[in-house]
Amino acid sequence: METFDNVTAYNNATEPTLTAPVYLSGLILSIAILGIFDNGLVLIVIAKVPEFRRNMTNILVGHQSLIDFITAVLLLLTFQKFYKRNLDGRYHPVIENFFCKVWDTSFIYWSTYKVSTANLLCVTLERYFALVFPLQYRKHVTRRRIYLVCIFPWIIGPMSEAYVFFIFVVSPATGRETVLK
Repeated sequence: METFDNVTAYNNATEPTLTAPVYLSGLILSIAILGIFDNGLVLIVIAKVPEFRRNMTNILVGHQSLIDFITAVLLLLTFQKFYKRNLDGRYHPVIENFFCKVWDTSFIYWSTYKVSTANLLCVTLERYFALVFPLQYRKHVTRRRIYLVCIFPWIIGPMSEAYVFFIFVVSPATGRETVLK
């Protein structure tokens, strides 16, 4: 078996498989578990204490925690390969293509990462308007509008990652994803 300094290892008997150094796997595992625990704790506190759900900022903070919790779970599932994928033409090409473009490219993980970034922007803008324009803020910012603002990152994140659907295809010969050239 020949191993490169990168993260791809080749074996003559099988297709390429992803491997990572032990310290990198340990670091990713630690970050994922810490993210799941910390954000889960924030979500539990917000769910149990009614006062925390009344404030508009706390709604956005709770939303941020939910996004980061999902991202930490996806980090664990995406980069710690606990499974061996072997499609080998056993499934319909549409299913193989979907799996390639959505899971193997880490589309879902990177989309939630971008959803998190967009939501941080929303929290920042909400705080800015609350501090700079307090009278207009109280008049115009409602719970319904805050919930509408929470939808915005879930649209922007996947849209900014949608290029994946256009640059990756499943190779008929190997059943693995390849980049269009």
